[in-house]
Amino acid sequence: MREVPDIQPAADEVRPAALTVALRVGWAYQVLLLGILFFYALPKQQAYIASLSSKPAQQMTRDDINMFLHPDAVLIGLATPYVLMFGLSAWLLHKAGQGRIWARNVLTALFGFRILVGLAVNQNALSFLDITAQVAVIVLLFVPASRAWFHAKKFEMSVGSEGRRRVDG
Repeated sequence: MREVPDIQPAADEVRPAALTVALRVGWAYQVLLLGILFFYALPKQQAYIASLSSKPAQQMTRDDINMFLHPDAVLIGLATPYVLMFGLSAWLLHKAGQGRIWARNVLTALFGFRILVGLAVNQNALSFLDITAQVAVIVLLFVPASRAWFHAKKFEMSVGSEGRRRVDG
């Protein structure tokens, strides 16, 4: 192996403002989704399950009976995808904040998928906020200053502590 001198400057330790805004919007969006889940969706589902006890048995559907008999399973089933998505998104936002290009790309794919699902499923003000936040994060992750910072971080990670990159051959 031979040593190749460092020809690119090391990445700035300061993240670009656009990237910082993208990460903050991404975090705020994730916390908002968890808040909606725990303070709106789950209590609404609990109230519906509680209302089933006053409904005549002849009017209950099979789903109503299952919800009434297994209310905890229903709530866990409702919450689990949101919590898993929060955990994955939070981890990807953290890794993107450290300069990992793969995390930025996976986060973009994940948010792109969520945008498509949001367009197909929900048509309300919350889905508009949802889509706007995700598009803002994606755009801010790919503005020129952010792209340059990610590539500089990638180079910095591939360079040894002495400022020289090892090359085979």
